[in-house]
Order: sequence, then C-alpha cells, then structure tokens
Amino acid sequence: LFDPGKTSTQISNSIKFPEVIRYLVLAKAGQTLDVSVQGATLSVLGSDGKPFPDATGRSNWRALLPTNGDYIIEVNAKSPFILNVEVK
Repeated sequence: LFDPGKTSTQISNSIKFPEVIRYLVLAKAGQTLDVSVQGATLSVLGSDGKPFPDATGRSNWRALLPTNGDYIIEVNAKSPFILNVEVK
C-alpha cells in the first residue's frame, strides 16, 4: 500500500455501490494504524481476518495493533472517496 520508505499514503478512488475495495497493510504489533476516509465508510480486519468490532462502518479509526501481520482496510463507497492511511 505504501511507496518504499513511506509510512503513510493518500488514495483517491471510486467504486460502484455496493462494491467493496480492499487495501492490505503490513504492520507490526505495537504500531498504531490510523485510517480515515471521506465519501465512504470503512472497516478494518485484523491479521486473523476478523473485523475489529469498533472499526466497522466508520469514517475513521485509530488503534494500537495487537499482532504482527497483514491488516485489511475495506472501503464501501457510493461515490469517489479519499482514503488516508498511516502506520507509526
């Protein structure tokens, strides 16, 4: 998801409702994942593939990650959207 050497990105995209687009983020335990979206809602799935209960149908979410692994950000949009993702 990130350019080499970067820890954040902004993505502008559009999809047709009710499609969902997924973005994969590799992160480590103890890092903070900060996600926000304009023009859509998002959900974040943990490295175990299960959604975080407090990260479903939101426009923003921030949390300290519990484990190493791939985290999935799902975006559900009816119009063009802007997604901001940062890992620190």
